[in-house]
Amino acid sequence: MKMSNAKQIMGLSYTPKWLLNPELAIPALEEVKKGGFGLVIGFARHMKQTVASETVRNAVAQNTGHCHKLGLRFAIDMDWAHWADEFVELQPEMAMWNIRRGEGVCVDGKFAVDIPYPGHGIEEFAEVSAAYGVDASGKTVLLSPKEYECRRDSFNSQYPFPSLDDDRAYDYYRPGKGAYYTLKLSGSTGRSFSRIVFYVAFMGYRHADVAHPAYLEAQRKLLLSYRDIPLDGVGWDEPGKGGNLHSYKAGEGFLSLFEKRHGYDLRSRLISMDEGTSALALATRRDYYDTLNEMNHNAQSEFNSLAMELFGKDIFRGTHHTFSGLAVDIRCGCSDYYRLGKTLSFAFTDTGWEQGPYSETIYNYALAEGLRKELGMPGAYCNDWSRTPRVKWYDYFTRVKMLYRVDWFAIFVGLWCERHSTFPEDKYWTDVTRNAKALNTVNEFLDDEYETVSETAVWHGWEGVSALPASLNFNIRLIQTFSFNLSQMALDSGQFFDYVSSNAIEASTAGAGTVEINGRKYKRLVVPYAVAVSAAMWKALKNCIENKVKIIFVGPPPRWNLDTGESLSEEFCAIAGVAPFTLEDYTAYFLSRKPRPAFDAWEPLLVDFSYPLSPLKGTLVKRDLEGALASVENSSANVAYLPGYDPRSLLSGYLGDFYSAGIKLQHSGEAHKRILSSGNGKKHVLLLAAKMEQELDEKISIHGKTVTVKGGGWAAIRTDGKNITGTLIDPEGKIESVISGRWSVVSGR
Repeated sequence: MKMSNAKQIMGLSYTPKWLLNPELAIPALEEVKKGGFGLVIGFARHMKQTVASETVRNAVAQNTGHCHKLGLRFAIDMDWAHWADEFVELQPEMAMWNIRRGEGVCVDGKFAVDIPYPGHGIEEFAEVSAAYGVDASGKTVLLSPKEYECRRDSFNSQYPFPSLDDDRAYDYYRPGKGAYYTLKLSGSTGRSFSRIVFYVAFMGYRHADVAHPAYLEAQRKLLLSYRDIPLDGVGWDEPGKGGNLHSYKAGEGFLSLFEKRHGYDLRSRLISMDEGTSALALATRRDYYDTLNEMNHNAQSEFNSLAMELFGKDIFRGTHHTFSGLAVDIRCGCSDYYRLGKTLSFAFTDTGWEQGPYSETIYNYALAEGLRKELGMPGAYCNDWSRTPRVKWYDYFTRVKMLYRVDWFAIFVGLWCERHSTFPEDKYWTDVTRNAKALNTVNEFLDDEYETVSETAVWHGWEGVSALPASLNFNIRLIQTFSFNLSQMALDSGQFFDYVSSNAIEASTAGAGTVEINGRKYKRLVVPYAVAVSAAMWKALKNCIENKVKIIFVGPPPRWNLDTGESLSEEFCAIAGVAPFTLEDYTAYFLSRKPRPAFDAWEPLLVDFSYPLSPLKGTLVKRDLEGALASVENSSANVAYLPGYDPRSLLSGYLGDFYSAGIKLQHSGEAHKRILSSGNGKKHVLLLAAKMEQELDEKISIHGKTVTVKGGGWAAIRTDGKNITGTLIDPEGKIESVISGRWSVVSGR
């Protein structure tokens, strides 16, 4: 049977019953086919039997055959976090480490330091990776093992911090919050210090150090064991697992890769991971996170390259690297979405409708669109999920996906899947399939001829915020708030933008008021939270300014050149047209008015803050409704600066108008709208998507031709610039027009 061209993806979650009786999945696979899906991804998780077992291989072989008979394609997820632990137990040298910091006072040379275990299953002490003495002046000295004596003890407590009675007692008025397993280091040093700081590595058997040669060989052998099955693809879901906001991922393989890549032992500079803003400290942090990303890229790239050799160069290769926002993804080593995305065959993101405001979902659609464009991918997917589904969510987010050309990677069919609703026991199944079919219908109408177009690019980089010291880590959380709210605002206002990477900006060319990035021209570039940027990026930004490209800086001001450690403060202030100030000034003012956000706290919905700049003569100033300074604009340099962490609607005035592609368009109604253009720029499609819990009620005039859209959630109107040449409507709605010109009434009913 001919394979389905449907782009929508469905996951099949195995349980022991379906593994032992693969034919039981056939009715579900038939429903997947009828539901408008083209690819099935099998998941074998949370069982003793993993993808490394013969039972799973047999089930995969049979289900692959079942899918092919139905005209479906079949892929298997081989996320190492669900199979590698048994290999780690046999070869402990490939175990992932988590390096944690602990510090304590040092009195008369004696010290005691408590460091909680990370809590990743069975864990062992691996090593003291580094020890530092800090004298009364604050000077830090790296200690050799010969310069201190140390005893290790481990204990369990009811409280997160040790109490005076060593946490053995239970207090009726302060009941324990849980079990905290802690390592105590106690001893002495012959030198005089005020404090002592330890970095201790804990070895965990749940997660593999994917840079270790033993792990890379294990994944190679695993894939080879599937070589006789005609798979249509492989997947890795969230390859950065095992990270911890309170520790640093490492391992024997990782440390070896780090030294090979950067020329020094990370352990010799561990304190620079947390402290300091010198050139050395900035470089250490960038080198560390660069190596984490490289480790995951190398492992997945090797795996996918072998998969293409075994199963064909055009196989599906997924899934998403995004996990839980930039703060977590940086620590996990999957923050360089653009580089990691090159290992895949499509662009992928992930979001949960219950994980925060809906703006988080919109952000993930915008990021998926940006990844697809920059990487030149043929499509984009977002894995939306909810443990308490709602019809209105399925309907609304599906039609919003249309505006970004993002498709469904849906959860799931099977008897169980991580507490999500699954077919055949999912009462929302008809709503899932109805929306999958709607996306397929719109894709067919648009074909590959029409592309979303934006005149604004927004920097999406990890390098700058990852270089921050621990005291400023909260900025990584706040930039997520900014990104969420920016994406929601762009959708609501129709001021769409493209996310672009640091490398893309560094390679950009500017001229005559536009900057070309990834082959696309933009009139303006938004640069948020540029606290540290590479020399190449700073040069590219200045080149844009010289060529009259609108640059909009947002949030904490540029501070450091990542390559040299030199200050950018003075140069930035001159560019922005404000009196000199620094990131330190900005942060101090913020902390004098707001509590310090915790690095492991969830992103706030809004951040109401703006720094009181002192504009220089000739600088234009805009104020908010309360009279506070909202932005400054150096018109001679074509640069604007919004000094708030989260300026929200204040930024709208700098993003330009709704992109109309030169179409004489008038529109009345509340729907989201976006224009897509053909490659030659002569044909266009207007997409309409009703807001949540609304139906379309729109009146549109295109080049004098009037059309009304009533009912349903979405519609598409094609034009050649002069006439309306085609329409598509949600079956629940209808399109009507005044009969005029060469087109007539079209109804969706």
